[in-house]
Amino acid sequence: MNMKTKEKNKKIIKIVKYIILGLAIFGCVCFLIWSVMVARGKAQLKKPMELGPEETEEAQVSTEEIFWNGDVYEYREGLITILCLGIDGREEAEENTEFGFGPRADSIFLAVLDLEQEKVTLLNISRDSMANVRVIDSLGQEIGLWQMQIGLQYANGDGLDGSCQLMANAVSDLLNGIPIHGYCALYWNGIGALHDVIGPVEVTVSEELKQLDSKRFQESGLVELNSEQIMVYVQGRDTKVSGSNEERSGRQKEYLHALYRAVREKIQKNPMSIFSIRKAVSPYLVTDFTLSEMLALLSWARDWNMEEIEICPLAGENVYGDFQDEFWIDQEQKEELIVELFYKKRY
Repeated sequence: MNMKTKEKNKKIIKIVKYIILGLAIFGCVCFLIWSVMVARGKAQLKKPMELGPEETEEAQVSTEEIFWNGDVYEYREGLITILCLGIDGREEAEENTEFGFGPRADSIFLAVLDLEQEKVTLLNISRDSMANVRVIDSLGQEIGLWQMQIGLQYANGDGLDGSCQLMANAVSDLLNGIPIHGYCALYWNGIGALHDVIGPVEVTVSEELKQLDSKRFQESGLVELNSEQIMVYVQGRDTKVSGSNEERSGRQKEYLHALYRAVREKIQKNPMSIFSIRKAVSPYLVTDFTLSEMLALLSWARDWNMEEIEICPLAGENVYGDFQDEFWIDQEQKEELIVELFYKKRY
């Protein structure tokens, strides 16, 4: 090897060293930025939303001590609650100018993240649950609180963040003032966009659903659904049958389990896919989550064992009202569930 070749090799080795050093520095900077954003997101998530006061006798400050069955209970630390809504609007999320006639919240879940026990519980609230709904007139002026189906609260808003905040108020009030830390609302066409990215999911198709839409569902049992079928699976119901929303709620619960498994597998293979997922659904999504908060949620979920996310429904009785179904919540079961999820006995 001549001197010229040796000098050339030394330069190549030197360049490679600089490249490796640069990549190491870049990796450290990215990790530092990631860590800072995750830490900031975790701090932000722990701050509950500022909810307006509700003009009802039932409303109370839930983080204070309560008495239940003769014992004193205190609000548990390390809880983060996220309001998750499925909106029946077919188009992209856009401002609603006809208050009271816009899209409704078809599915309502309150995700309860327990940082101490490292688990997630989904509290399922029927959209037909009778609750105190803040009614807005055609000019955008508030009329007052009326008792009606809680899913209508979303329609009595701007269809965007204003509707989500109204829903957060209504759900918090329904649950005796439980604080809510954030919200995300997905319009139904966002489900198809989501599955264009993550692929199909496997769920159980019931005979009722097969009869409802025999064109799309030609067989019952365990079926791998495409994005078009998923839309019907989570939203379809026979409006002529009283209580059909409850059968649909059962399908939505199974879908959430299947969706979680699919998203988890996608992110495990490629953690950066969370950004492609967010991009796909963003036209149909309304949320107050920042990027830092999303990364914080991903960081928590990555470390937790969430093979089975528990879904707890608010029990009650379905009654056909003057115009549509009314779901009257079992108040005793509701109080018991609130204590179980959010409180601990003071020793």
